[in-house]
Amino acid sequence: MSASLSVRNLKPETIGRLRRRAAAHGRSAEAERALTTTANVVDASVAIKWVVGEPGTAPEAGELAAPDLLVTECTNVLWRKQRQGEINAREAGLPTRVLSLADFAA
Repeated sequence: MSASLSVRNLKPETIGRLRRRAAAHGRSAEAERALTTTANVVDASVAIKWVVGEPGTAPEAGELAAPDLLVTECTNVLWRKQRQGEINAREAGLPTRVLSLADFAA
């Protein structure tokens, strides 16, 4: 199943971010906007499965977009998994660092 999203009235800071990303990738700002708004959106529950290594949950190839709160949401899930004894402190810390360095489209 595929969905379509139309974006209007972008904030000036969002337009600036799109222009910077476009320049970095050698694309026009419009092409960057189209790519970003048609990217696969990553939810915290999916990202957690990737970083804790659940079988069959490898990320798809291509551009990924994530909400601004993705790292915060993932940190909360990892903290809860640690408190419940599912993972140790080291296992909880590394995925948080990896996610904070990931290049997701905003």
